[in-house]
Amino acid sequence: MIEGLEMRLMPLSLATEKAKVHALLSQCGLRYDDRLTSYLGVFDADDRLVAGGGLADASIRCLAVSPQAEGEGLAARIVGRLLSEAAQCGWHNVRLFTKPEHLRLFTSMGFALIGQADGAIVLESQPQAHVAFEQELRRLPRCGRVGAVVMHANPFTRGHLFLCEHAAAQVDTLFVVVVASDASQFTTAERLDMARRALAHLPHVQVVEGGRYAISADVFPTYFLKDLSRATAEQVSLDLDVFCRIVAPSLGVAVRYVGSEPTDALTAYYNEAMRQMLPGRGIEVVEVPRTGSPRPISASAVRQALADGHTGEALAQVPLTTVPFVLAHAATQALRQELATTPKPGLVDDSDAGAHDDMDKTTMQASIRALQPWFARAGEAAIGPSLPGGDLLRTIGLQAEQAMLAATGGINTHRGALYALGLMTAAVARAWASDGSLHWDVVRRHVSTMAASMEPAAGTHGSDVVSRYGVRGARAEALTGYERLFDKWLPWLQTSASPLRLHRLLLQIVLDIDDTTLYHRGGTAAAAFARAAAEQALMLADDALPAALEKLNTDFTRMHISPGGAADMLALTIFVASLQ
Repeated sequence: MIEGLEMRLMPLSLATEKAKVHALLSQCGLRYDDRLTSYLGVFDADDRLVAGGGLADASIRCLAVSPQAEGEGLAARIVGRLLSEAAQCGWHNVRLFTKPEHLRLFTSMGFALIGQADGAIVLESQPQAHVAFEQELRRLPRCGRVGAVVMHANPFTRGHLFLCEHAAAQVDTLFVVVVASDASQFTTAERLDMARRALAHLPHVQVVEGGRYAISADVFPTYFLKDLSRATAEQVSLDLDVFCRIVAPSLGVAVRYVGSEPTDALTAYYNEAMRQMLPGRGIEVVEVPRTGSPRPISASAVRQALADGHTGEALAQVPLTTVPFVLAHAATQALRQELATTPKPGLVDDSDAGAHDDMDKTTMQASIRALQPWFARAGEAAIGPSLPGGDLLRTIGLQAEQAMLAATGGINTHRGALYALGLMTAAVARAWASDGSLHWDVVRRHVSTMAASMEPAAGTHGSDVVSRYGVRGARAEALTGYERLFDKWLPWLQTSASPLRLHRLLLQIVLDIDDTTLYHRGGTAAAAFARAAAEQALMLADDALPAALEKLNTDFTRMHISPGGAADMLALTIFVASLQ
Protein backbone atom coordinates (compact mmCIF):
# COMPACT_ATOMS: atom_id res chain seq x y z
CA MET A 1 0.00 0.00 0.00
CA ILE A 2 1.28 3.46 -0.93
CA GLU A 3 1.36 5.82 2.06
CA GLY A 4 0.42 9.50 2.07
CA LEU A 5 -1.62 9.65 -1.14
CA GLU A 6 -3.01 13.07 -1.95
CA MET A 7 -5.57 13.93 -4.65
CA ARG A 8 -5.63 17.41 -6.17
CA LEU A 9 -6.57 19.28 -9.32
CA MET A 10 -3.58 20.12 -11.50
CA PRO A 11 -3.27 23.50 -13.29
CA LEU A 12 -2.73 22.38 -16.88
CA SER A 13 -1.79 25.92 -17.87
CA LEU A 14 1.57 25.28 -16.21
CA ALA A 15 4.01 23.47 -18.49
CA THR A 16 5.56 21.63 -15.55
CA GLU A 17 2.19 20.19 -14.47
CA LYS A 18 1.26 19.23 -18.01
CA ALA A 19 4.63 17.49 -18.38
CA LYS A 20 3.83 15.34 -15.33
CA VAL A 21 0.56 14.25 -16.92
CA HIS A 22 2.33 13.48 -20.19
CA ALA A 23 4.83 11.30 -18.33
CA LEU A 24 2.14 9.38 -16.42
CA LEU A 25 0.12 8.72 -19.56
CA SER A 26 3.18 7.59 -21.49
CA GLN A 27 4.04 5.18 -18.67
CA CYS A 28 0.52 3.70 -19.03
CA GLY A 29 0.62 3.46 -22.83
CA LEU A 30 -1.68 6.45 -23.33
CA ARG A 31 -1.39 9.86 -24.98
CA TYR A 32 -2.27 13.34 -23.76
CA ASP A 33 -5.63 14.71 -24.95
CA ASP A 34 -5.32 18.39 -25.88
CA ARG A 35 -9.01 18.95 -25.17
CA LEU A 36 -8.59 18.33 -21.44
CA THR A 37 -10.06 21.19 -19.43
CA SER A 38 -9.07 19.82 -16.00
CA TYR A 39 -6.98 16.99 -14.58
CA LEU A 40 -7.23 15.35 -11.16
CA GLY A 41 -3.90 13.92 -10.02
CA VAL A 42 -3.02 11.48 -7.24
CA PHE A 43 0.40 12.10 -5.67
CA ASP A 44 2.44 9.93 -3.33
CA ALA A 45 4.31 11.11 -0.23
CA ASP A 46 7.24 12.22 -2.42
CA ASP A 47 4.86 14.32 -4.55
CA ARG A 48 5.14 12.00 -7.54
CA LEU A 49 2.12 11.71 -9.82
CA VAL A 50 1.03 8.06 -9.66
CA ALA A 51 -2.52 8.23 -11.07
CA GLY A 52 -4.99 10.68 -12.52
CA GLY A 53 -7.94 11.41 -14.77
CA GLY A 54 -9.37 14.40 -16.58
CA LEU A 55 -12.50 15.97 -18.02
CA ALA A 56 -13.29 17.32 -21.48
CA ASP A 57 -16.54 17.74 -23.40
CA ALA A 58 -18.64 16.13 -20.63
CA SER A 59 -16.48 13.02 -20.75
CA ILE A 60 -13.81 11.43 -18.55
CA ARG A 61 -10.50 11.16 -20.37
CA CYS A 62 -6.91 10.11 -19.80
CA LEU A 63 -7.67 7.96 -16.75
CA ALA A 64 -4.37 6.35 -15.80
CA VAL A 65 -2.94 4.40 -12.87
CA SER A 66 0.80 3.75 -12.83
CA PRO A 67 1.99 0.14 -12.29
CA GLN A 68 3.25 0.94 -8.77
CA ALA A 69 -0.18 2.27 -7.76
CA GLU A 70 -2.27 -0.62 -9.05
CA GLY A 71 -4.38 -2.41 -6.47
CA GLU A 72 -5.05 0.78 -4.48
CA GLY A 73 -8.56 1.23 -5.87
CA LEU A 74 -7.53 4.60 -7.27
CA ALA A 75 -9.47 4.37 -10.53
CA ALA A 76 -12.80 4.25 -8.70
CA ARG A 77 -11.82 7.09 -6.37
CA ILE A 78 -10.68 9.28 -9.27
CA VAL A 79 -13.84 8.57 -11.26
CA GLY A 80 -16.02 9.39 -8.26
CA ARG A 81 -14.30 12.72 -7.76
CA LEU A 82 -14.43 13.51 -11.49
CA LEU A 83 -18.16 12.85 -11.57
CA SER A 84 -18.57 15.37 -8.74
CA GLU A 85 -16.44 17.90 -10.63
CA ALA A 86 -18.48 17.28 -13.78
CA ALA A 87 -21.76 17.83 -11.90
CA GLN A 88 -20.49 21.24 -10.80
CA CYS A 89 -20.00 22.07 -14.49
CA GLY A 90 -23.57 20.97 -15.24
CA TRP A 91 -22.52 17.63 -16.74
CA HIS A 92 -24.69 15.07 -14.97
CA ASN A 93 -24.37 12.25 -17.48
CA VAL A 94 -20.69 11.77 -18.29
CA ARG A 95 -19.32 9.69 -21.14
CA LEU A 96 -16.22 7.56 -20.99
CA PHE A 97 -14.31 6.20 -23.99
CA THR A 98 -11.85 3.40 -23.41
CA LYS A 99 -10.57 0.02 -24.59
CA PRO A 100 -13.02 -2.94 -24.66
CA GLU A 101 -10.95 -4.86 -22.09
CA HIS A 102 -11.89 -2.27 -19.47
CA LEU A 103 -15.61 -2.83 -19.85
CA ARG A 104 -16.03 -4.87 -16.65
CA LEU A 105 -14.08 -2.33 -14.57
CA PHE A 106 -16.37 0.55 -15.50
CA THR A 107 -19.64 -1.34 -15.44
CA SER A 108 -18.71 -2.30 -11.87
CA MET A 109 -18.62 1.44 -11.13
CA GLY A 110 -22.16 1.84 -12.47
CA PHE A 111 -21.41 2.91 -16.05
CA ALA A 112 -23.62 1.58 -18.87
CA LEU A 113 -22.29 0.44 -22.25
CA ILE A 114 -23.90 2.32 -25.17
CA GLY A 115 -21.57 1.45 -28.04
CA GLN A 116 -18.76 -0.92 -28.98
CA ALA A 117 -16.23 -1.26 -31.79
CA ASP A 118 -13.23 -3.55 -32.21
CA GLY A 119 -10.86 -1.25 -30.35
CA ALA A 120 -13.09 1.16 -28.47
CA ILE A 121 -16.18 1.31 -26.29
CA VAL A 122 -18.26 4.20 -25.01
CA LEU A 123 -20.13 4.16 -21.70
CA GLU A 124 -22.15 6.71 -19.77
CA SER A 125 -22.41 7.34 -16.04
CA GLN A 126 -26.22 7.32 -15.80
CA PRO A 127 -27.43 3.85 -16.82
CA GLN A 128 -31.01 5.02 -17.30
CA ALA A 129 -30.14 7.97 -19.55
CA HIS A 130 -30.22 6.04 -22.81
CA VAL A 131 -33.41 4.28 -21.70
CA ALA A 132 -35.09 7.66 -21.21
CA PHE A 133 -33.80 8.79 -24.62
CA GLU A 134 -35.13 5.63 -26.26
CA GLN A 135 -38.54 6.12 -24.63
CA GLU A 136 -38.62 9.68 -25.89
CA LEU A 137 -37.92 8.51 -29.43
CA ARG A 138 -40.51 5.73 -29.23
CA ARG A 139 -43.20 8.26 -28.33
CA LEU A 140 -42.70 10.08 -31.65
CA PRO A 141 -45.51 9.32 -34.12
CA ARG A 142 -44.68 7.24 -37.17
CA CYS A 143 -46.43 4.97 -39.63
CA GLY A 144 -45.57 2.55 -42.40
CA ARG A 145 -42.01 2.25 -43.66
CA VAL A 146 -39.65 4.42 -41.62
CA GLY A 147 -36.47 5.99 -42.95
CA ALA A 148 -33.75 8.09 -41.36
CA VAL A 149 -31.19 10.68 -42.37
CA VAL A 150 -28.43 11.56 -39.91
CA MET A 151 -26.67 14.89 -40.42
CA HIS A 152 -24.69 17.63 -38.75
CA ALA A 153 -26.47 20.30 -40.85
CA ASN A 154 -23.52 22.59 -40.18
CA PRO A 155 -25.18 24.53 -41.78
CA PHE A 156 -28.26 23.08 -43.49
CA THR A 157 -27.65 23.32 -47.26
CA ARG A 158 -29.60 22.82 -50.47
CA GLY A 159 -27.82 19.46 -50.65
CA HIS A 160 -29.36 18.45 -47.34
CA LEU A 161 -32.74 19.61 -48.58
CA PHE A 162 -32.43 17.56 -51.77
CA LEU A 163 -31.45 14.45 -49.81
CA CYS A 164 -34.34 14.80 -47.36
CA GLU A 165 -36.92 15.50 -50.04
CA HIS A 166 -35.73 12.47 -52.03
CA ALA A 167 -35.81 10.24 -48.95
CA ALA A 168 -39.21 11.54 -47.84
CA ALA A 169 -40.68 10.53 -51.18
CA GLN A 170 -39.58 6.91 -50.63
CA VAL A 171 -40.93 6.25 -47.12
CA ASP A 172 -44.04 6.87 -45.07
CA THR A 173 -42.14 8.49 -42.18
CA LEU A 174 -38.73 10.12 -42.29
CA PHE A 175 -36.73 11.04 -39.20
CA VAL A 176 -33.94 13.58 -39.69
CA VAL A 177 -31.52 13.12 -36.81
CA VAL A 178 -29.30 16.16 -36.16
CA VAL A 179 -26.03 15.39 -34.39
CA ALA A 180 -25.66 17.33 -31.12
CA SER A 181 -22.31 19.11 -30.96
CA ASP A 182 -21.65 22.70 -29.99
CA ALA A 183 -18.09 22.28 -31.22
CA SER A 184 -19.60 22.81 -34.67
CA GLN A 185 -19.49 26.21 -36.39
CA PHE A 186 -23.23 26.56 -35.76
CA THR A 187 -24.66 25.52 -32.40
CA THR A 188 -26.91 22.49 -31.97
CA ALA A 189 -29.90 24.78 -31.39
CA GLU A 190 -29.18 26.70 -34.60
CA ARG A 191 -28.73 23.54 -36.66
CA LEU A 192 -31.96 22.02 -35.35
CA ASP A 193 -33.78 25.27 -36.12
CA MET A 194 -32.34 25.38 -39.64
CA ALA A 195 -33.39 21.80 -40.37
CA ARG A 196 -36.91 22.26 -38.97
CA ARG A 197 -37.52 25.45 -40.93
CA ALA A 198 -36.20 23.96 -44.16
CA LEU A 199 -38.28 20.78 -43.86
CA ALA A 200 -41.49 22.27 -42.49
CA HIS A 201 -43.22 21.76 -45.86
CA LEU A 202 -42.86 17.97 -45.56
CA PRO A 203 -45.62 16.81 -43.17
CA HIS A 204 -44.30 13.30 -42.57
CA VAL A 205 -40.75 14.43 -41.78
CA GLN A 206 -39.69 14.91 -38.18
CA VAL A 207 -36.42 16.55 -37.08
CA VAL A 208 -35.00 15.11 -33.87
CA GLU A 209 -31.86 15.82 -31.89
CA GLY A 210 -29.40 12.94 -31.74
CA GLY A 211 -28.47 13.92 -28.21
CA ARG A 212 -25.35 12.19 -26.99
CA TYR A 213 -26.05 9.17 -29.15
CA ALA A 214 -24.09 10.19 -32.20
CA ILE A 215 -20.31 9.78 -31.87
CA SER A 216 -18.86 12.42 -34.18
CA ALA A 217 -15.17 12.83 -34.88
CA ASP A 218 -15.05 16.07 -32.89
CA VAL A 219 -15.96 14.29 -29.63
CA PHE A 220 -14.21 10.94 -30.15
CA PRO A 221 -10.90 10.84 -28.23
CA THR A 222 -7.91 8.86 -29.47
CA TYR A 223 -5.63 8.98 -26.42
CA PHE A 224 -6.16 5.28 -25.65
CA LEU A 225 -5.71 3.94 -29.21
CA LYS A 226 -2.43 2.17 -29.78
CA ASP A 227 -2.62 2.66 -33.55
CA LEU A 228 -3.73 6.19 -34.48
CA SER A 229 -4.30 5.11 -38.08
CA ARG A 230 -7.31 3.19 -36.72
CA ALA A 231 -8.94 6.31 -35.23
CA THR A 232 -11.36 6.92 -38.09
CA ALA A 233 -12.37 3.27 -38.34
CA GLU A 234 -13.03 3.01 -34.60
CA GLN A 235 -14.99 6.27 -34.45
CA VAL A 236 -17.15 5.35 -37.43
CA SER A 237 -17.79 1.81 -36.15
CA LEU A 238 -18.64 3.15 -32.70
CA ASP A 239 -21.04 5.72 -34.09
CA LEU A 240 -22.81 3.17 -36.28
CA ASP A 241 -23.04 0.70 -33.41
CA VAL A 242 -24.70 3.32 -31.18
CA PHE A 243 -27.11 4.12 -34.03
CA CYS A 244 -28.01 0.44 -34.42
CA ARG A 245 -28.30 -0.18 -30.65
CA ILE A 246 -30.24 2.89 -29.57
CA VAL A 247 -31.49 5.22 -32.30
CA ALA A 248 -32.67 2.90 -35.09
CA PRO A 249 -34.71 0.44 -32.98
CA SER A 250 -36.31 3.28 -30.99
CA LEU A 251 -37.46 5.00 -34.18
CA GLY A 252 -38.24 1.79 -36.05
CA VAL A 253 -35.81 2.67 -38.87
CA ALA A 254 -35.83 0.28 -41.82
CA VAL A 255 -33.70 2.32 -44.22
CA ARG A 256 -31.02 4.98 -43.80
CA TYR A 257 -30.39 7.50 -46.57
CA VAL A 258 -27.01 9.09 -47.23
CA GLY A 259 -25.70 11.50 -49.82
CA SER A 260 -23.01 10.27 -52.18
CA GLU A 261 -19.55 11.68 -51.56
CA PRO A 262 -17.41 12.30 -54.65
CA THR A 263 -14.80 14.54 -52.99
CA ASP A 264 -14.43 13.95 -49.23
CA ALA A 265 -12.56 10.72 -48.43
CA LEU A 266 -13.78 10.57 -44.81
CA THR A 267 -17.45 10.80 -45.73
CA ALA A 268 -16.96 8.28 -48.53
CA TYR A 269 -15.39 5.91 -45.98
CA TYR A 270 -18.34 6.43 -43.63
CA ASN A 271 -20.80 5.63 -46.42
CA GLU A 272 -18.92 2.43 -47.27
CA ALA A 273 -18.86 1.41 -43.58
CA MET A 274 -22.64 1.85 -43.47
CA ARG A 275 -23.08 -0.36 -46.52
CA GLN A 276 -20.93 -3.02 -44.86
CA MET A 277 -22.43 -2.88 -41.37
CA LEU A 278 -26.07 -1.76 -41.39
CA PRO A 279 -27.69 -4.43 -43.62
CA GLY A 280 -26.44 -7.07 -41.17
CA ARG A 281 -28.32 -5.21 -38.44
CA GLY A 282 -31.54 -5.14 -40.46
CA ILE A 283 -31.20 -1.63 -41.92
CA GLU A 284 -31.10 -0.95 -45.66
CA VAL A 285 -28.68 1.74 -46.89
CA VAL A 286 -29.65 3.94 -49.85
CA GLU A 287 -27.07 6.32 -51.31
CA VAL A 288 -28.53 9.37 -53.07
CA PRO A 289 -26.39 11.21 -55.67
CA ARG A 290 -25.47 14.69 -54.52
CA THR A 291 -26.99 17.71 -56.19
CA GLY A 292 -25.00 20.65 -57.56
CA SER A 293 -23.10 21.44 -60.72
CA PRO A 294 -20.26 21.67 -61.56
CA ARG A 295 -19.32 21.08 -57.90
CA PRO A 296 -21.59 19.21 -55.50
CA ILE A 297 -23.06 21.30 -52.69
CA SER A 298 -21.55 20.56 -49.28
CA ALA A 299 -21.71 22.09 -45.82
CA SER A 300 -17.91 22.09 -45.66
CA ALA A 301 -17.79 24.30 -48.77
CA VAL A 302 -20.25 26.69 -47.13
CA ARG A 303 -18.15 26.83 -43.96
CA GLN A 304 -15.01 27.46 -46.02
CA ALA A 305 -16.70 30.28 -47.92
CA LEU A 306 -17.72 31.88 -44.61
CA ALA A 307 -14.22 31.46 -43.20
CA ASP A 308 -12.78 33.14 -46.30
CA GLY A 309 -15.19 36.07 -46.01
CA HIS A 310 -17.17 35.03 -49.10
CA THR A 311 -20.67 35.10 -47.65
CA GLY A 312 -22.22 35.55 -51.08
CA GLU A 313 -20.83 32.17 -52.16
CA ALA A 314 -22.26 30.58 -49.03
CA LEU A 315 -25.75 32.02 -49.65
CA ALA A 316 -25.88 30.40 -53.09
CA GLN A 317 -25.58 26.93 -51.52
CA VAL A 318 -28.27 27.14 -48.83
CA PRO A 319 -32.08 27.24 -48.90
CA LEU A 320 -33.83 30.49 -48.09
CA THR A 321 -34.62 29.30 -44.56
CA THR A 322 -30.89 29.02 -43.81
CA VAL A 323 -30.03 32.47 -45.21
CA PRO A 324 -30.71 34.37 -41.93
CA PHE A 325 -28.38 32.03 -40.02
CA VAL A 326 -25.59 32.49 -42.58
CA LEU A 327 -26.03 36.26 -42.53
CA ALA A 328 -26.00 36.29 -38.72
CA HIS A 329 -22.76 34.30 -38.76
CA ALA A 330 -21.21 36.75 -41.23
CA ALA A 331 -22.38 39.73 -39.16
CA THR A 332 -20.76 38.42 -36.01
CA GLN A 333 -17.62 37.52 -37.95
CA ALA A 334 -17.45 41.16 -39.05
CA LEU A 335 -17.70 42.25 -35.42
CA ARG A 336 -14.89 39.86 -34.52
CA GLN A 337 -12.72 41.27 -37.32
CA GLU A 338 -13.35 44.80 -36.08
CA LEU A 339 -12.45 43.72 -32.54
CA ALA A 340 -9.27 42.01 -33.75
CA THR A 341 -8.10 45.08 -35.68
CA THR A 342 -5.16 46.14 -33.48
CA PRO A 343 -4.09 48.73 -32.48
CA LYS A 344 -7.10 51.05 -32.55
CA PRO A 345 -7.36 54.51 -30.97
CA GLY A 346 -9.48 54.45 -27.82
CA LEU A 347 -11.24 51.22 -28.75
CA VAL A 348 -11.15 47.69 -27.32
CA ASP A 349 -8.87 45.43 -29.33
CA ASP A 350 -6.57 42.45 -28.85
CA SER A 351 -4.08 44.52 -26.84
CA ASP A 352 -6.12 46.60 -24.42
CA ALA A 353 -9.47 48.17 -23.59
CA GLY A 354 -8.60 51.61 -24.96
CA ALA A 355 -10.57 54.37 -23.26
CA HIS A 356 -13.04 51.91 -21.73
CA ASP A 357 -12.84 51.00 -18.06
CA ASP A 358 -16.04 48.93 -18.05
CA MET A 359 -15.32 46.43 -20.83
CA ASP A 360 -12.51 44.44 -22.44
CA LYS A 361 -11.97 41.89 -25.19
CA THR A 362 -13.70 39.13 -23.20
CA THR A 363 -16.75 41.35 -22.63
CA MET A 364 -16.93 42.16 -26.33
CA GLN A 365 -16.66 38.50 -27.31
CA ALA A 366 -19.49 37.58 -24.94
CA SER A 367 -21.60 40.34 -26.43
CA ILE A 368 -20.96 39.16 -29.99
CA ARG A 369 -21.99 35.60 -29.11
CA ALA A 370 -25.17 36.87 -27.48
CA LEU A 371 -26.15 38.94 -30.53
CA GLN A 372 -25.75 36.25 -33.20
CA PRO A 373 -29.21 34.64 -32.80
CA TRP A 374 -30.84 38.07 -32.87
CA PHE A 375 -29.23 38.98 -36.18
CA ALA A 376 -30.76 35.73 -37.44
CA ARG A 377 -34.14 36.86 -36.05
CA ALA A 378 -33.86 40.11 -38.01
CA GLY A 379 -33.12 38.15 -41.17
CA GLU A 380 -36.00 35.74 -40.55
CA ALA A 381 -38.40 38.65 -40.12
CA ALA A 382 -37.42 39.91 -43.57
CA ILE A 383 -37.75 36.74 -45.67
CA GLY A 384 -41.53 36.87 -45.46
CA PRO A 385 -43.71 38.54 -48.05
CA SER A 386 -42.63 42.08 -47.15
CA LEU A 387 -40.16 44.17 -45.21
CA PRO A 388 -40.63 44.00 -41.43
CA GLY A 389 -42.24 47.08 -39.94
CA GLY A 390 -40.71 49.36 -37.37
CA ASP A 391 -42.59 47.83 -34.43
CA LEU A 392 -41.29 44.31 -35.19
CA LEU A 393 -37.75 45.55 -35.75
CA ARG A 394 -37.85 47.56 -32.55
CA THR A 395 -39.07 44.51 -30.61
CA ILE A 396 -36.27 42.34 -32.00
CA GLY A 397 -33.75 45.08 -31.28
CA LEU A 398 -34.88 45.51 -27.68
CA GLN A 399 -34.78 41.76 -27.07
CA ALA A 400 -31.31 41.61 -28.61
CA GLU A 401 -30.20 44.48 -26.42
CA GLN A 402 -31.44 42.68 -23.33
CA ALA A 403 -29.49 39.57 -24.38
CA MET A 404 -26.38 41.72 -24.86
CA LEU A 405 -26.75 43.37 -21.46
CA ALA A 406 -27.32 40.00 -19.79
CA ALA A 407 -24.12 38.65 -21.38
CA THR A 408 -22.03 41.69 -20.43
CA GLY A 409 -23.33 42.40 -16.95
CA GLY A 410 -25.27 45.45 -18.05
CA ILE A 411 -22.59 47.04 -20.25
CA ASN A 412 -23.54 48.59 -23.60
CA THR A 413 -20.93 47.08 -25.89
CA HIS A 414 -22.64 46.93 -29.30
CA ARG A 415 -25.88 48.94 -29.32
CA GLY A 416 -24.81 50.90 -32.40
CA ALA A 417 -23.54 47.82 -34.21
CA LEU A 418 -26.77 45.99 -33.37
CA TYR A 419 -28.76 48.75 -35.07
CA ALA A 420 -26.61 48.97 -38.21
CA LEU A 421 -25.95 45.24 -38.71
CA GLY A 422 -29.54 44.35 -37.81
CA LEU A 423 -30.88 46.69 -40.48
CA MET A 424 -28.41 45.46 -43.09
CA THR A 425 -29.04 41.79 -42.26
CA ALA A 426 -32.79 42.29 -42.70
CA ALA A 427 -32.32 44.28 -45.93
CA VAL A 428 -30.01 41.66 -47.47
CA ALA A 429 -32.33 38.81 -46.44
CA ARG A 430 -35.33 40.61 -48.00
CA ALA A 431 -33.43 41.26 -51.25
CA TRP A 432 -32.20 37.66 -51.45
CA ALA A 433 -35.69 36.32 -50.76
CA SER A 434 -37.02 38.25 -53.75
CA ASP A 435 -34.99 36.52 -56.47
CA GLY A 436 -31.97 34.75 -54.97
CA SER A 437 -29.55 37.55 -55.81
CA LEU A 438 -28.32 40.83 -54.34
CA HIS A 439 -29.02 44.09 -56.14
CA TRP A 440 -27.39 46.68 -53.95
CA ASP A 441 -29.65 49.53 -54.98
CA VAL A 442 -32.54 47.41 -53.69
CA VAL A 443 -30.68 46.60 -50.45
CA ARG A 444 -29.98 50.29 -49.87
CA ARG A 445 -33.60 51.18 -50.47
CA HIS A 446 -34.71 48.52 -47.98
CA VAL A 447 -32.32 49.90 -45.34
CA SER A 448 -33.65 53.42 -45.82
CA THR A 449 -37.28 52.27 -45.69
CA MET A 450 -36.81 50.30 -42.47
CA ALA A 451 -34.83 53.09 -40.83
CA ALA A 452 -37.62 55.55 -41.65
CA SER A 453 -40.17 53.19 -40.04
CA MET A 454 -38.33 53.24 -36.73
CA GLU A 455 -38.50 56.34 -34.59
CA PRO A 456 -35.21 57.03 -32.77
CA ALA A 457 -35.22 55.81 -29.19
CA ALA A 458 -35.30 58.68 -26.72
CA GLY A 459 -32.78 58.85 -23.92
CA THR A 460 -29.87 57.16 -25.69
CA HIS A 461 -26.62 59.08 -25.97
CA GLY A 462 -26.96 58.99 -29.77
CA SER A 463 -30.32 60.75 -29.85
CA ASP A 464 -29.24 63.22 -27.15
CA VAL A 465 -26.07 64.12 -29.07
CA VAL A 466 -27.99 64.63 -32.33
CA SER A 467 -30.40 67.07 -30.67
CA ARG A 468 -27.75 68.84 -28.59
CA TYR A 469 -25.05 69.32 -31.23
CA GLY A 470 -27.15 69.27 -34.41
CA VAL A 471 -25.08 66.51 -35.99
CA ARG A 472 -25.95 63.44 -38.03
CA GLY A 473 -26.34 60.22 -36.05
CA ALA A 474 -26.71 56.54 -36.77
CA ARG A 475 -30.28 56.92 -38.04
CA ALA A 476 -29.28 59.65 -40.49
CA GLU A 477 -26.62 57.34 -41.97
CA ALA A 478 -29.17 54.55 -42.30
CA LEU A 479 -31.77 56.85 -43.92
CA THR A 480 -29.32 57.40 -46.79
CA GLY A 481 -29.03 53.63 -47.25
CA TYR A 482 -25.46 53.99 -45.95
CA GLU A 483 -24.53 56.10 -48.93
CA ARG A 484 -20.92 56.74 -47.87
CA LEU A 485 -20.36 53.05 -47.18
CA PHE A 486 -21.36 52.02 -50.69
CA ASP A 487 -19.98 55.03 -52.56
CA LYS A 488 -16.70 55.54 -50.70
CA TRP A 489 -15.66 53.10 -47.96
CA LEU A 490 -16.53 49.82 -49.67
CA PRO A 491 -14.87 50.63 -53.05
CA TRP A 492 -11.75 51.74 -51.22
CA LEU A 493 -11.64 48.59 -49.08
CA GLN A 494 -12.11 46.35 -52.13
CA THR A 495 -9.24 47.96 -54.04
CA SER A 496 -6.74 48.65 -51.28
CA ALA A 497 -3.68 46.41 -51.14
CA SER A 498 -2.49 47.81 -47.80
CA PRO A 499 -2.02 45.20 -45.06
CA LEU A 500 -3.37 47.92 -42.73
CA ARG A 501 -6.46 48.64 -44.84
CA LEU A 502 -8.87 48.06 -41.94
CA HIS A 503 -6.92 50.50 -39.78
CA ARG A 504 -6.91 53.05 -42.59
CA LEU A 505 -10.59 52.57 -43.25
CA LEU A 506 -11.36 53.13 -39.56
CA LEU A 507 -9.43 56.40 -39.64
CA GLN A 508 -11.23 57.48 -42.82
CA ILE A 509 -14.60 56.76 -41.21
CA VAL A 510 -13.58 58.81 -38.14
CA LEU A 511 -12.82 61.63 -40.55
CA ASP A 512 -16.11 61.25 -42.44
CA ILE A 513 -18.86 60.78 -39.86
CA ASP A 514 -20.34 62.59 -36.90
CA ASP A 515 -19.42 59.97 -34.30
CA THR A 516 -21.97 60.41 -31.53
CA THR A 517 -19.82 58.38 -29.12
CA LEU A 518 -17.04 60.95 -29.46
CA TYR A 519 -19.48 63.81 -28.95
CA HIS A 520 -21.05 62.05 -25.96
CA ARG A 521 -17.69 61.55 -24.29
CA GLY A 522 -15.96 64.84 -25.10
CA GLY A 523 -18.19 67.19 -27.06
CA THR A 524 -17.12 69.12 -30.16
CA ALA A 525 -13.51 69.36 -28.93
CA ALA A 526 -13.17 65.56 -28.82
CA ALA A 527 -14.73 65.17 -32.28
CA ALA A 528 -12.45 67.83 -33.74
CA PHE A 529 -9.35 66.31 -32.12
CA ALA A 530 -10.25 62.82 -33.43
CA ARG A 531 -10.80 64.11 -36.98
CA ALA A 532 -7.53 66.02 -37.03
CA ALA A 533 -5.64 63.04 -35.61
CA ALA A 534 -7.21 60.68 -38.17
CA GLU A 535 -6.36 63.01 -41.04
CA GLN A 536 -2.71 63.24 -40.00
CA ALA A 537 -2.41 59.48 -39.47
CA LEU A 538 -3.85 58.76 -42.92
CA MET A 539 -0.97 60.70 -44.49
CA LEU A 540 1.59 58.28 -43.03
CA ALA A 541 3.12 55.30 -44.82
CA ASP A 542 2.24 51.79 -43.67
CA ASP A 543 5.52 51.34 -41.83
CA ALA A 544 4.89 54.43 -39.69
CA LEU A 545 1.18 53.90 -39.10
CA PRO A 546 1.27 51.29 -36.26
CA ALA A 547 3.38 53.52 -34.03
CA ALA A 548 1.08 56.45 -34.76
CA LEU A 549 -1.96 54.36 -33.88
CA GLU A 550 -0.33 53.32 -30.59
CA LYS A 551 0.22 56.96 -29.74
CA LEU A 552 -3.33 57.83 -30.71
CA ASN A 553 -4.59 55.06 -28.48
CA THR A 554 -2.61 56.55 -25.59
CA ASP A 555 -3.98 60.01 -26.35
CA PHE A 556 -7.58 58.85 -26.74
CA THR A 557 -7.35 56.78 -23.55
CA ARG A 558 -5.94 59.73 -21.60
CA MET A 559 -8.79 61.93 -22.91
CA HIS A 560 -11.32 59.14 -22.30
CA ILE A 561 -12.70 59.31 -25.85
CA SER A 562 -13.56 56.47 -28.16
CA PRO A 563 -14.81 56.44 -31.79
CA GLY A 564 -17.42 53.74 -31.20
CA GLY A 565 -19.62 54.88 -34.07
CA ALA A 566 -16.71 54.56 -36.51
CA ALA A 567 -16.03 51.05 -35.22
CA ASP A 568 -19.67 50.15 -35.93
CA MET A 569 -19.35 51.43 -39.49
CA LEU A 570 -16.09 49.50 -39.95
CA ALA A 571 -17.84 46.27 -38.94
CA LEU A 572 -20.76 47.07 -41.23
CA THR A 573 -18.43 47.68 -44.17
CA ILE A 574 -16.61 44.40 -43.51
CA PHE A 575 -19.98 42.61 -43.46
CA VAL A 576 -21.13 44.13 -46.75
CA ALA A 577 -17.74 43.41 -48.35
CA SER A 578 -18.14 39.72 -47.56
CA LEU A 579 -21.37 39.68 -49.58
CA GLN A 580 -19.89 41.11 -52.78
